[in-house]
Amino acid sequence: LMVSIIGFKFIASINFGAVHAPEDHDKFMICQVPCYTEGEASLQCTINSLAVLKYDDKHKLIFIMCDGNIVGSGNNCPTPHIMLNILGADPNLDPEPLSFVSISKGAQQHNMAKVYMGLYECAGHVVPYIVVIKVGKLTEGCEGSHPGNHGKCDSQMVVMHFLNKVHYNMLMNPLELEMYHQIKNVIGVNLTFYEYLFTVNADTTAEPYTLNHLISAQVIMIHNKKVLGVCGETSLANAKQLIVTMMQVYEYFISHHMAKVFESLFSLVTCLPSCFTLFHLCTPDTHKPLLISNQITQDYSQNCVNTLHMKNLLHLREDCYLTTLLLKHFLMYKMQFIRDAHAKMVTPDDWKVLLSQHCHWINLTIHNLSELMFLDQLCCFCCFSMHFIVMMDLVSMLIQPITIAYFVYLIVLVIYEHNTIPFISLVMIAAVYGMQALLFVLCHKWDMVGWLVFYILAILIFSFMLPIYPFWHMDNFSWGAMHVILGESGKKIIVHDEGKFDACSIPLKTWNNYVCHPAICFDNKGLTSCRKMSCGTESPITALALGYPPPNPTRKDMQSLVLHPCMTTKPFTSLVPNHLLPCSFVYS
Repeated sequence: LMVSIIGFKFIASINFGAVHAPEDHDKFMICQVPCYTEGEASLQCTINSLAVLKYDDKHKLIFIMCDGNIVGSGNNCPTPHIMLNILGADPNLDPEPLSFVSISKGAQQHNMAKVYMGLYECAGHVVPYIVVIKVGKLTEGCEGSHPGNHGKCDSQMVVMHFLNKVHYNMLMNPLELEMYHQIKNVIGVNLTFYEYLFTVNADTTAEPYTLNHLISAQVIMIHNKKVLGVCGETSLANAKQLIVTMMQVYEYFISHHMAKVFESLFSLVTCLPSCFTLFHLCTPDTHKPLLISNQITQDYSQNCVNTLHMKNLLHLREDCYLTTLLLKHFLMYKMQFIRDAHAKMVTPDDWKVLLSQHCHWINLTIHNLSELMFLDQLCCFCCFSMHFIVMMDLVSMLIQPITIAYFVYLIVLVIYEHNTIPFISLVMIAAVYGMQALLFVLCHKWDMVGWLVFYILAILIFSFMLPIYPFWHMDNFSWGAMHVILGESGKKIIVHDEGKFDACSIPLKTWNNYVCHPAICFDNKGLTSCRKMSCGTESPITALALGYPPPNPTRKDMQSLVLHPCMTTKPFTSLVPNHLLPCSFVYS
């Protein structure tokens, strides 16, 4: 059965047609980029690839989430500083940190972040961007700690919670109110216009026609109202860098191409990778929320777990479990794979990082497949059922180390005890790998034949060593703990959560009330606009927020704003750096 399924997967993965030019679209798009410890070269390539996409610049918004002030290996400054330098932000600009709720426990749920906004120019393209840097509370600034760092999923939930509250007009925290103001009043786009969320990792480079391919090629999301998300093919940008990267090329082909093409035949891709996926925010006709629905945001951000199974799903959340939740709550919608959409990502070239990454992936995949087994009404085609396919994938992953050990045992028997050659086992091996090589030869993909040989030589690592390690450490989450740091002597120190989270410590207000009740106040730094919130506290907003221009402001509108006499008599636009001017100034 496994050999038959593998054979069908490889037949489905071969593309016999030509790549067609995609149709142009003008839907509003948010490009979400989470970053952590990436270097300047990687960040520059990612941002440039998004800026030069063959898509209307005015309908793109690059939304960058920096997960704490972390200095990555090989970097000479924190990642947020590198990002702001790439974007050309004013180095003298230092916004006030604003409160929001993070995914954590205890008092660590209270986090703070700074918001930067501007326009990024690259190769004749001018694209608006917004950067959110999680800096943490002042009490988190102890030496050696990572203030503000709460993981990639927390960064993703900042965007999802924000869009969820915009859709339902719910109470917002100070960070969300500032993001709302920057996008609506400064950039000049109504947030309800955005229909899609394009998620890209900070080490991923998208090809120019990616967005148009994801929207229109093969699966036209505009006309197909039942498509919730689509993903493209991801290959390695540093495939020939080291032996460690060479070993991963064919594995990426199996996981990011072959498996997804086969699942796409059922319109049910079981894992939409956050490194290269386009999500539908709402249905185009009824505006029913999909990715930003209450069910998804609540289930995806829960912290209370009481089983090892749920702990693996929630502590290792991201790609797989989000897709599972979407299938659980929107089972009638489709998840598709678009083979014409391509992106390249940088894979780990260090063995320890590779081991940690696979420990993450394998544990999450096993528990996610177990969760999929209990979903009702998964689609089926003829004699094939997705329940059966998921079950076989789960079984094959669990018995991988045993299978390799069995083959080694057979080889030992043949060599040392001169037993008869097990022809059935040889036929199975020849059927699995020989069929792959034959299909590549027929399609003239000679490079893949070479990567297949390299993968077979490293099969002991990928099918035995890498699966065994996460199986043995399935209850150990220290490798991904958000508050494990290195002390002065190099020993690991656990930063324990202290105190309880006080929900009233973060003021909340709806956008309409926030706009209608401004309060001018003074402090020793000058004039600021203090918006009174609930719980009797205030949130300082920079003077840039004064006046609230219309949703699509012009230069005349901005110059006509009346400022407080204690501030200045200059026009408003002369106070704002060029990179902070609304997009309408450039596009008009």
